[in-house]
Amino acid sequence: MSDQELFSVLDTESTGFKFHEGHRLIEIGIVEMKGSIPTGRTFHVYVDPQRDVPEDAYAIHKLSRDDCIQLGGGKLFSDIALDMLEFIGTSTIVAHNASHDVNFLDAELKNAGLKTLTKLGNPVIDTLTLARAKYGPGRYSLDNLNARLLGDAKIKREAHGALLDATILAEIFKVMRISQTGMTFDTRARLAGPTLSPERLSIPAGSLKVATLREDDQERHQKLCERIKKSSGGSCLASGLEFR
Repeated sequence: MSDQELFSVLDTESTGFKFHEGHRLIEIGIVEMKGSIPTGRTFHVYVDPQRDVPEDAYAIHKLSRDDCIQLGGGKLFSDIALDMLEFIGTSTIVAHNASHDVNFLDAELKNAGLKTLTKLGNPVIDTLTLARAKYGPGRYSLDNLNARLLGDAKIKREAHGALLDATILAEIFKVMRISQTGMTFDTRARLAGPTLSPERLSIPAGSLKVATLREDDQERHQKLCERIKKSSGGSCLASGLEFR
């Protein structure tokens, strides 16, 4: 992942868990990131689901259909779909339990007569899968990662909200991405400065026994060797060096 790569960190709220059971999206929140840094651009809409919001869903996000109509100006998903696709562009989509969000968005896009995100080919990163790969088996809800990775900087929330959750996820992804970069090991040699030729590196063993040092440097060297001998039981390879 490049430091210049664009990410669309998104979250959605809906009337239920499965679109094929008649549930619809009611809120979409997207935070744009370039590399590990939020750009400041966000996309946030409420849409009329054209159906009621069940009590169990309302308990999670505290949004009724009337709330969505009022907050979104009565717009349907089809009214905001093109603006959403333009915002996302060709960026990589980041979501927690991404299949849920992407499947809902794909279903809504298909219902609106538009190409789905899957057909458009946007890469997708699932932070739930990423967390399991990085930290091992466990429960990795957004709240869990918020507390675990952000610590004192964790973002407080009383109810789920698409833009709020996308903002939290962007901070979590930033931490996960920085730590991932920091833990990446490349087995290929990386040399700083000029590259030495093999001839300069082919030095016969035991040939470097003579060094040029000032007297005070020699005294410090001998004292250090004595300390090493004392702590190592009488052995110090450096004491075999000759000075001139």
